[in-house]
Amino acid sequence: MKRHADLLLLAGRVLVALTPLVMGVHHARNLAGTAAFLKDALRVPGAGVTLAAAFAGFEVAAGLALLVGWRTRAAAVALAVFTGALALLAHLRPALAVADPVIRDAEYYQVLRGFAAAGALLVLAATGPGRHALEPR
Repeated sequence: MKRHADLLLLAGRVLVALTPLVMGVHHARNLAGTAAFLKDALRVPGAGVTLAAAFAGFEVAAGLALLVGWRTRAAAVALAVFTGALALLAHLRPALAVADPVIRDAEYYQVLRGFAAAGALLVLAATGPGRHALEPR
């Protein structure tokens, strides 16, 4: 049973790592668009390319840490906070402000997806990376 649990932890860790890793690369490849998102959607005053690069760098670094199983618990907690906050700021605020029920429901769905991802990250933080990781046991 332990062998299966370690393989499931590996599979789960890889799947959970994909979102911040892929999105971080996407954000890094489009720093101007990421800066505009931070400024307009998240209402970060004065957000520019430097903050966008830090935003993308965090996602890539934390995603890679999860992927290879290095400092997994810390990366998972940091990403859980980041993901939960992003769900609230980027999706709940627009959901509360929009009149169109289709757009509102789509934004609520994104909030729930963000919370689900944050929950998966917290489970990973609690369980650790499993046997198949760079992190020493």
